[in-house]
Amino acid sequence: MAPPGGLSRLRVPAEVLAAVRPDLSDLRLFDRRGREVPYVIDTGPEARTRVEVKETAEAAILDVQREEIRREQGPPRQRESYTLAAPATAPQAGAWELVFRTDRPRFVRRVDITAEAPDGGTRRIVENGSLFRLPNIAKDKTRVTLPPLAGGRLSVTLEGEDGFYLEP
Repeated sequence: MAPPGGLSRLRVPAEVLAAVRPDLSDLRLFDRRGREVPYVIDTGPEARTRVEVKETAEAAILDVQREEIRREQGPPRQRESYTLAAPATAPQAGAWELVFRTDRPRFVRRVDITAEAPDGGTRRIVENGSLFRLPNIAKDKTRVTLPPLAGGRLSVTLEGEDGFYLEP
């Protein structure tokens, strides 16, 4: 719930993004009384915005699991689970970005990420996030910002309903 006169961030589920127009012109938000609520879309930085990368680290994939979940109603759901080794050291400045690279020209995925510290403690970093590449939208989302992490593991789960595994 947004504070009076303030802004609040709403993460739009992947299923909604797949069902609405690319420019979201047919998306409507309503308050508890059923009144339409005005909104603004923050698409992030422009495609040609310069971003300085301070450090990079390849994610070492430790384990992969795939399964297809059949349902009575709706298409089957493809679930991919990856266990990654978190970078050994925290970034010098800012946070990490987990970048998903795939050859798929079109996809929508729900993403959940959990971090497991070297001492065994776990914390949810991303819950019901989304990744997508849609040809009719100029901007895709293939990055997830992570807090500074050092050591341990990341559990990444991707789910989609488009009949294939993303295989990032």
